[in-house]
Amino acid sequence: MLKADIRHYFDTVDHYVLLQILRRRIRNENVISLIRLILENHKACIKGNGMPVGNLTSQVFANVYLNELDNFVKHGLRAKYYIRYVDDFVVLHHDKSVLEIWKAEISSFLRHELRIELRQEKSRIIPLSSRVEE
Repeated sequence: MLKADIRHYFDTVDHYVLLQILRRRIRNENVISLIRLILENHKACIKGNGMPVGNLTSQVFANVYLNELDNFVKHGLRAKYYIRYVDDFVVLHHDKSVLEIWKAEISSFLRHELRIELRQEKSRIIPLSSRVEE
């Protein structure tokens, strides 16, 4: 089992990438401008990144953003067993070497396509029989 977590997820979501994803479905520039205003209102360490954790829109945006990961894992990697809750996810496979390859490919996808990274200390391959701890 690959158990993984995104490093500082809500602080590192890239506004430009998120807006590009949203533009695929939202054609109204007034709505896009409102979303940009919501995103820019959050003061993050890096300008152009991050979302407020308690904001209701952030919950929606967080799922929209990582839907790209969902599609990559399910359709790109063709993983049969994949579960995600916000920025934590699990991928199951009986072959550890496949999980190691997938972990590297997921890491590369996140870095290059979504401009975010796995949290290395919490992203690991463990036997399914092991206890999963936070």
